[in-house]
Amino acid sequence: MAKWFFILAVSFWLLKRSKTALPHHNNTSTPGNIVISSKLTSIPDRSSYIWTSTRDVVLRKCAMSSKYRYGLEFKIKKNNLHLFLLILLSGDVATNPGPGTSTEHTSNELNAIYLNARSLKAFVPFNDDSSAKVCKITLLQELVHSGSYDIICICETWLNDSIISSELLPGYSVFRRDRVEKVGGGVLVAVKANLHATRRPDLERNEIELVVVELNNTNSKPVILYTFYRPPVSGPEVFHHLSSSLQNTSESSCIVLAGDFNLPALDWTTFDEQIPTTAGGQLENSFCDLFDDNFLQQFILGPTHNCGNKLDLLLSNCPEIITNVETSTPEQCKFPTDHYIVEFQIKLKFKRARNVKRRIYNYKMANFEGLRSCLSNVPFENAFSDDIVQYWSNWKDLFLTAVNKFVPVKTIKDINSPQWIDGEVRQLVRKKYAALKKFRQNRSIIRKQKLRCISQNIKSLIRKKHREYLERVESSFNKNPKFFWSYHKAILHHKEQHNAVVTYKDITAKTPAEKAELFNSYFSSVFVPSKSTTDTDNNLDSFDPDTQISDITLTTEEVAACLYNLDISKASGPDGIPARILKECSHQIAPSICDLFNHSLRTGRLPSEWKSADVTPIHKKDLKEPVENYRPISLLPIISKVLERCVSRRFYDHVIHLITPSQHGFLRNVRVSLSLSKFFTLLVSVLTKTFSLI
Repeated sequence: MAKWFFILAVSFWLLKRSKTALPHHNNTSTPGNIVISSKLTSIPDRSSYIWTSTRDVVLRKCAMSSKYRYGLEFKIKKNNLHLFLLILLSGDVATNPGPGTSTEHTSNELNAIYLNARSLKAFVPFNDDSSAKVCKITLLQELVHSGSYDIICICETWLNDSIISSELLPGYSVFRRDRVEKVGGGVLVAVKANLHATRRPDLERNEIELVVVELNNTNSKPVILYTFYRPPVSGPEVFHHLSSSLQNTSESSCIVLAGDFNLPALDWTTFDEQIPTTAGGQLENSFCDLFDDNFLQQFILGPTHNCGNKLDLLLSNCPEIITNVETSTPEQCKFPTDHYIVEFQIKLKFKRARNVKRRIYNYKMANFEGLRSCLSNVPFENAFSDDIVQYWSNWKDLFLTAVNKFVPVKTIKDINSPQWIDGEVRQLVRKKYAALKKFRQNRSIIRKQKLRCISQNIKSLIRKKHREYLERVESSFNKNPKFFWSYHKAILHHKEQHNAVVTYKDITAKTPAEKAELFNSYFSSVFVPSKSTTDTDNNLDSFDPDTQISDITLTTEEVAACLYNLDISKASGPDGIPARILKECSHQIAPSICDLFNHSLRTGRLPSEWKSADVTPIHKKDLKEPVENYRPISLLPIISKVLERCVSRRFYDHVIHLITPSQHGFLRNVRVSLSLSKFFTLLVSVLTKTFSLI
């Protein structure tokens, strides 16, 4: 044993002497330049220490600067020395294993994918099984969600009005231009919903198949994304139209142009395939003029078609923002087409809509029995005040204090992704990006195979999750029809998020505060206040006393029934009290709420909070920019709706006997079928009498 310790001590002494003295630097490492190393530190006596790292040796051989280093302290007990030595010398093992930063792509870059679909509507063999068919829209969803791409550009969609945009990519804003006259063609751009994107119809041309979308970033330079398709039979005039569109952009704009140009005769062998040369054809010369006039550069290396031609191009006038351009065969991506699939990144800081965080009650962890028992003993009578506003405030404080003791609160955030993309899928996607980052650092065959294996696992998992989700939707038709119809509504009546900008009276709003001001200005301008009733004849003496209702006093049973029959799916208003809790505790809080309602009816006043509402603009028609195309939806406090329902029932019971029996509309338990039945009975009776007279 002493011999082994002597050998190890000599080894450590030699390692220490061979170590180059480096000055101390503060940790300024970033996710892009971290390379693991280590340094010696002082440790207690009678402890052994190790200074070794396979990666650190590589660093020193490459004479890397100190900015690529960070410190690490090792404290190893004597009896664990051999174990740690074997671990550290076992190969490519970092001194601090595990990801040092988040493996998700940051907002400083956008992951984009371009492909030529050759019909998204087509059905193709599934897993090489000719008897089983799958729609290519499903394969597109698997491809997109497995890569968590921010931007998707597609040529030759072959779509028409039979396919709605919400069917294609849930969680994305879809901008498309379908070929109307005949089958084929069509271009599409899909942008993740949390990105601010605006379609630019002023830059599109009716003569060519083109979609233009502007991406708003944090810098002054806007990024204008073009997706273009040139049919093989078209002439050079298409490039004249495209060039006129490009030249109408602002000089400070960064242009990114992706598409199928169908120019196999172009020679891209010079200058690393970034600048084209032509043999002198008119079509190719027109493209070269467009290329030169707009200061473009091409980024795809190698062929983009199974025949070996370069038909698809990725162009930009800002080459510094296009990075990590890679092509994959259709077999590698499991998406059948005859064109290669292109992935690239746009390296700029973009504005992303933050996921809205909301605090909600966690009903699964709630103790409703304890809450009911607690509310039964709460002294709600102490909340009384002649001022109805103060009365309501005191009651609400007592109620919410009890609720918060027995119903925990959790924070959730809205994620713009399909419901079948859960945490398991997202974790696997993060693992894919970690493997992709390593592959780009060292493009070895092993790392490429690992990356491909993870990608296939993601697609299989997404396919499984999607199938399970659809099975739940199908089976819920009888037990939970609301879940079924919510899926139906999400697909057929999809409402996308508000536009990146809204306009009103030549005013453009971009920030949330500016948008709220514009919506508020428009909604208040079209609001028509109720007409004054001061000129109405208020002499009630002429009315029959039996038809008058001058005093309403509610009972506890009425209030409890209204509370118990609340629809728990309805959203709460500004007071934040949900219908679920009011329904669960209806009998315990009904007496105190009844007293509150009766005090409000006696005094003829309502709490100001009951008259407040959360207003949401809902897009109704046409363009999304003008605020005139939106309608307001108001969410009032549920308590105020309960009072309204109680008073409405009193009015209904009071006037129902005054309504003619011939009235069938807007009455309880009276259906249109009953009116039709009476009508046909009367009609048959009249016809019978008529025929008998004849």
